[in-house]
Amino acid sequence: MEKFKGIGGIVLRLDAATTKENITMQADNGIFIGCPSQLSPTSVGNQTYSPGYVPVPRTVRVIWRDVTAKYKDHCQYEGGAILGDYTVPIADRIPDAVLDEIRNNGGALRIKIRLADDGVLIGWDIERIITKENWRPGMYGVIDYRMAGGDFKERRRDENGNYTGWYIDKNGRKIETDY
Repeated sequence: MEKFKGIGGIVLRLDAATTKENITMQADNGIFIGCPSQLSPTSVGNQTYSPGYVPVPRTVRVIWRDVTAKYKDHCQYEGGAILGDYTVPIADRIPDAVLDEIRNNGGALRIKIRLADDGVLIGWDIERIITKENWRPGMYGVIDYRMAGGDFKERRRDENGNYTGWYIDKNGRKIETDY
């Protein structure tokens, strides 16, 4: 898609607010972008895509099943009860300002998909390597995340050393969270 030209790489982060099992994630073009057997607040999937291959789908369909489902093949499960089946937009939701910041100052676009009991949350931010020159108080590790947006931000330490995370509930309210 034209919108994502010049983006140097993509990180796809997958998690769940509560444990979900036997999961299939399929992009609108038919490509499976994930089929983890389990996701939770602590069981997280991360995938990276190099420059030149930018897999930003227009929409993603996410299905999860109960524990009795069995893995068939090619990212598909069979049997078991379907506990969640949602199709959510992604590409159109990512702001141009985030993409422009990446084009102008580097970094990777991080797309985040979180399974919730009542739907699928989509988030994004910019992932950058921290160098000695751009380090500031409150940073930890070697990676920095900026311009978080969307339906949630996973818990991270902020500039003041406090741990914060949030999600947007069905009524549009921002709710602080510890995951």
